[in-house]
Amino acid sequence: PWLFEEFSKIRLCVQYNTYDSVKELSFRYLHNRYSKLFPRISYTAPGTKPIFMDDSIDYINCNDTSKRGIYQHACLMSHLERFPEEEGYLYIADDSLVDFTRLLKYPYDKVWTTKPVTHNITFFRNFERDWVNLKYYEELVAYHKAMTKPEKGKIVEITGHEQLLRVRALADFIYIPGHLQASFVQAIKKSLKYELHCELAMPMVIDSVVGKQQVYFNGCKFRGKHRIWENLLSAGLSAKCDYIHPFKLATNEKQKSVWN
Repeated sequence: PWLFEEFSKIRLCVQYNTYDSVKELSFRYLHNRYSKLFPRISYTAPGTKPIFMDDSIDYINCNDTSKRGIYQHACLMSHLERFPEEEGYLYIADDSLVDFTRLLKYPYDKVWTTKPVTHNITFFRNFERDWVNLKYYEELVAYHKAMTKPEKGKIVEITGHEQLLRVRALADFIYIPGHLQASFVQAIKKSLKYELHCELAMPMVIDSVVGKQQVYFNGCKFRGKHRIWENLLSAGLSAKCDYIHPFKLATNEKQKSVWN
């Protein structure tokens, strides 16, 4: 029997943005923890399957992550395509510390995603002054123009205006219900033609597929003093985080010892 019956019907999809971060010690710890919760787990990383992963481990070589995760939405798509019959897909980064008990409250028939990092619902004509450079601005315009009328309509549900887009959100913690698998594969494939950073592409992909029919995780992205391990858990608990990111288990011995 599984610890939580809700997770028994879900595939956990774990993303490594760099091949160097696939360390045996941290992988074995994570896989041991995750396999107690999820019956089906798959991993993506940019490189061949490491020798310490045996044949029972589902592993996908996702070369689209060669630029440190910029195209990690391509790796999400690879999980969806390789395993098309799942009832749900929970996609997380290897450096996320997740409180899985808090995920039990979410509806499993809807998409879960992260709130925008910044509330930059921005006119296209001003977008080049914001987080991204002119190249991404041009690609965003081209991507939006290529969307169908229904897809644009879903985005308008979120923004309230046909000239606005909700862009830039974390792209490394997403849940997709199985009945939307084909829709997301199609939408991600379309977005990949424009070489957008994942944090720009995935909010638009999600909005174009489901509009307002999505719910938000309470994700915590800590910087500065919170990156010190002694502050990380206390800050996460006080903020009632569903997950903490980034959490560098593979590179921080103190984090490993505290997790044991």
